[in-house]
Amino acid sequence: MTGCSSPASPTVSVCIDWAHFDSPADAEDGADAVVLGTVRGQHASTTYLQLAATKWNVRVDDWIKGESASRTIMVTSVPKGCGQTGDNMADAVNAGQVVLFLHDGDDGWETITPFQGWIPAATSGQIPTVWPTNQNK
Repeated sequence: MTGCSSPASPTVSVCIDWAHFDSPADAEDGADAVVLGTVRGQHASTTYLQLAATKWNVRVDDWIKGESASRTIMVTSVPKGCGQTGDNMADAVNAGQVVLFLHDGDDGWETITPFQGWIPAATSGQIPTVWPTNQNK
């Protein structure tokens, strides 16, 4: 009896020590850009530090911080890592108008963290002063 074997494929496990922002104002300070807009839906799958990630289509109503680049942008929702799955920006699709905190990454706009990358906009269309208790956990 003959057979062959090959070494098992390596498994990628990446743990990222994401920054924590005490308030949305702190996230604004740490972001390259902040936009008020609506997440329209998924654009494409991608990777971030060898982890699966998603690019989202965003309609921009206002550039709160940063250079007013476009009215439509693609944003990579950075992954949680450490074996945690799920995409926090998926909840933004049905959230109405949101504020996104963005970094200008090597491959375009990306959320500053998977946990505090977006927040529902205040009724005034501005950045809320506190994080919602059930948001971006």
